[in-house]
Amino acid sequence: RIYKAHAVLLINIAKRKETEEVLRKAQHELEVRVQERTAELTTANTSLKEQICERARAGEALRESEENYRDLFENAQDAIYVHDLNGTYLSANRAAEKLCGYTRDEIIGRNFAEFMSPKDADRLRENLRLKLSGTGMTSYEVEVVAKDGRSVPTEGSTRLIYEKGKAVAVQ
Repeated sequence: RIYKAHAVLLINIAKRKETEEVLRKAQHELEVRVQERTAELTTANTSLKEQICERARAGEALRESEENYRDLFENAQDAIYVHDLNGTYLSANRAAEKLCGYTRDEIIGRNFAEFMSPKDADRLRENLRLKLSGTGMTSYEVEVVAKDGRSVPTEGSTRLIYEKGKAVAVQ
């Protein structure tokens, strides 16, 4: 009986050692995986931090560029208007207000045809159509009808504004 109990004990010890060895190997493999994954996550985290910094720099550059554009737009000595492809004004600068006597609020949302003779409005519409086809004139002369009824001869120059490769407005 003692021999049998001793044999069972030896078998249990051997199984325990075998189980401990399997557990040590599993633990080692797990530690290696954790180290590999930690290294991957550290690399990804570094990359994300760099991307965040780059986006922040790009955002700041865009903000500065927009401020510079807005300053140039607002303080230009020449009247600057932006209208959509139907001729509806989207923006106007201070010089545009002085030229025609209308405030921005009175200009924005209205069509350019409301501020000139029908003949000049037709010419501008045709020029816009041609410009969209790639053959329109960039410079032209029209007479703007000011708020006080005066006819103000003006020389205009336009360019198309694109978003994602598609013309969306005229400046």
